[in-house]
Amino acid sequence: MMKTFVSFIQSWGIMFMFSILATSIYIYAFIGNNTMDIALVPQNLLITFVLTWIQILILGRANESNILTRSLLFLLVVLGTFTGSAALFGWFDTGNWKLLALLFALVIFIYIVLWAIYRLIHSVEAKQLNEELANYKRKKAGANENH
Repeated sequence: MMKTFVSFIQSWGIMFMFSILATSIYIYAFIGNNTMDIALVPQNLLITFVLTWIQILILGRANESNILTRSLLFLLVVLGTFTGSAALFGWFDTGNWKLLALLFALVIFIYIVLWAIYRLIHSVEAKQLNEELANYKRKKAGANENH
């Protein structure tokens, strides 16, 4: 239970950090503002909290054969969530297709970066577990030979 909670907080923190980074880049580079409204911080907290739960539901039990399909599905969820949030929170005129396309491009870019980070974490954890399993099997085989 504690490991699940820590894993959730870690995922949420990473997603929140990149969400704030993307929001800052978007506001500065595409909108032209030098400051970010403080109201965006709790909005990003809420959005990333919900997305982290959805991520766990969609990707949490994915096996290697369908991880890409689930990842693409989650990308669509992320795009829909940020587009819906832009409309709900009035981040910009959602009728402005140029800004909407830039939002999509930025979200996709950040998603790819996050996907790569999570993939790296998963592969490192899998390697560690495989090493522990191999050590366990060696110890067990050594114990069986002694009896």
